[in-house]
Amino acid sequence: PPSPPTFATQPKRASCARHSNASFLSVDGAPFIPMGFVASDIVRHGRNHSWYHMRRLSSHGINLLLLHEVGLRLKHDIDIERQLAALDIAFACGIKIVARLQATPSASSSWLDSVLKRRVEQLNSHPALLGFWLGSELSAAEQASIYQVVTNIDARSTHYIFALPPTDGSD
Repeated sequence: PPSPPTFATQPKRASCARHSNASFLSVDGAPFIPMGFVASDIVRHGRNHSWYHMRRLSSHGINLLLLHEVGLRLKHDIDIERQLAALDIAFACGIKIVARLQATPSASSSWLDSVLKRRVEQLNSHPALLGFWLGSELSAAEQASIYQVVTNIDARSTHYIFALPPTDGSD
């Protein structure tokens, strides 16, 4: 089987996603209709495993994955090199990735400014990245803190930021 590609060896694919007031996603100016799902256990087993599954998913029309293993998780975090390799593979397969950013409830501002900020900076410029998911089980204030960290780093890009309704019932 062909070996997994790297970002440097692949032709440029969609790299900029935005949401218009007309309520549709676009990637590089063209409408983007997401066909995908939440996935886990694709990245942790290495490049060949990721390459096999993403290529298979792409051949069936999947163009978006929310990968629990890309981003920042509190338990069982995957090293950044493996995450970037998975993004390279997704890029080569024409799949956009939503990275998960998980923080502990009541995470300190120093943790947000160091650990979370560093991870967003490491992933931010990859063309396979569609956006960040702020995790779950967070209050509105905790979501706002993470959102602020991401938007301060990512102010000039057009990445989406996804969030579930806050757990405390506030807006």
